[in-house]
Amino acid sequence: MAVTKDGAELASLTMNWLGQVVLMVRQTQEYVLKAPLFQGKYVLENQDGELIIQYDPTFNCRQFNYKYDISYKAAAENNFLVLLGVYGATYYIATMSGATAGLI
Repeated sequence: MAVTKDGAELASLTMNWLGQVVLMVRQTQEYVLKAPLFQGKYVLENQDGELIIQYDPTFNCRQFNYKYDISYKAAAENNFLVLLGVYGATYYIATMSGATAGLI
């Protein structure tokens, strides 16, 4: 998937063979969204493996959606990166739950 503005690609999201979502921002910065097993959270790491943002999802049955508690380091105050991570986590949840099985 790609995020574009006025025809220029700002970011892309791909899933790798390890089940992680790779975020490439402006084709220069690469981040990996991981879902540690049995922890119920998602972490966004930079190329050095340093934790940048952590997403803790909570499912709301009445509204049938997720709400995220987001914690991040001061270096990750980029709203665009935070939103990309939320989108990547939601994509990961939908993919792993089989919600997109009919689309493939």
